[in-house]
Amino acid sequence: MRIAIIAAAICLASPALAQERVCAPYAAMRDYLKSAGERPVSRAFDGRGLVAEAWVSDERGTWTWVLVDPVGVGCMVAAGESWEPVPAAADEVEG
Repeated sequence: MRIAIIAAAICLASPALAQERVCAPYAAMRDYLKSAGERPVSRAFDGRGLVAEAWVSDERGTWTWVLVDPVGVGCMVAAGESWEPVPAAADEVEG
């Protein structure tokens, strides 16, 4: 399954307005994204110890991609608006 990964903005009026890479302790970034109405929808791990997370707000349509390093620093790598979930095509569904 392919995963869309998201990044986060902190100390900005809206995660969707983030234009540059912003890094902060992951706990602070997580709390900010939750307060902005976003929730995590996917998580992936790479061989270097990084965790990539996708956060979205279904109500507001915002999305944020976050990379978290092994020591707990999260960095926003992208954010925007117009999030829409894409249902799996019939040939992508296992079963």
